[in-house]
Amino acid sequence: MNPDPRQSLQLAFQHLDTFSVPGIGTFERRYFGAVIDHQNKKIDPPAERFVLEKGEQSTAQLEDFYFRYFDLQIDRARSLVQEVGTWAREELQRAGSLVFPGWGALNYADQEIDFVPDPGADGQADPFFGLAAVQYTLGDAQPAAVSAKKTAALAGAAAQKTVVEPAAPVKKRRRGPVWLIVLLVLLLLGSGAGMIWPDKFLGVLENIGLYSKDNASSIAKNDPPPMPDEVIPGDPPPTVDPVPPEGTADPPPKRTPVDPTEKPGVFAQSGMYYLIVSATSDPDDARQLQRRFRKGGIQPKILKSRGRGFYKISVYQNRNKMAVINQMVEWKTRFPDKSWIYWMGMR
Repeated sequence: MNPDPRQSLQLAFQHLDTFSVPGIGTFERRYFGAVIDHQNKKIDPPAERFVLEKGEQSTAQLEDFYFRYFDLQIDRARSLVQEVGTWAREELQRAGSLVFPGWGALNYADQEIDFVPDPGADGQADPFFGLAAVQYTLGDAQPAAVSAKKTAALAGAAAQKTVVEPAAPVKKRRRGPVWLIVLLVLLLLGSGAGMIWPDKFLGVLENIGLYSKDNASSIAKNDPPPMPDEVIPGDPPPTVDPVPPEGTADPPPKRTPVDPTEKPGVFAQSGMYYLIVSATSDPDDARQLQRRFRKGGIQPKILKSRGRGFYKISVYQNRNKMAVINQMVEWKTRFPDKSWIYWMGMR
């Protein structure tokens, strides 16, 4: 297997943070904050760029990367690093410049080699950057634009509000004066009305619901139920739940249904690096992606954001960033090319 030197060096820019090329120097990935350009009235967003330093102390990282990525013997990986350095020096001496799309260009002049980052591609290597520069104006009279911005801000604030309508009060059923009816019955019974006018007395009880001709053995329908230990003649014997024999397994517990409104996943831990293969803003899509990548013994996790960010699908995590890079290289045939490394605190 003979990898192309240009492609091999392009892969190093894409996957490594620090590496050395023999005869060229050491490339180191650095992160830069937002910059306000007052002269051009522009705000450049945060970005990441490679800078070229002197020295070749990180050639071992490049050898190990080629050894794992191309599945080479260690001696072949070491010779490939030397071939990349030789090719780069010859191209610089021949053309004076060597361009790497999306990263920058190597220039050779006055026996010196320098690296100029591509200004139009800041942040392309990391999906969490890639923000466009913002133009601004100070002191310009633009009442129409200001009014439009205020209208948009008010509309956005209104969209974030949740209006909760008060629930209708629960109507309580009015109960009749039962105690008055019971008192009247007791008075009638005590005065002997039931014995003097039995038909009229039973008719009054039936009208107020305390007597039924269909069940003449019971005067009051609302008699309290018998106690559990009380045995009523004519009733069937109480049923007892069968005791399962020894050795039988208990029935499986009921699963608690998943609350669709609850955000799935866990929060990223500080100091942990995650290999991310996909991201989405919808929680249902995040659950589907988790099931999709749950193949081959992999246990993917859903990383949820603490704000309104994206749900990320992680298939591997470790506190050693180089170990996560090695897994990304080994699993390049399983996952899409747009996989990346994420840690808590990235924006």
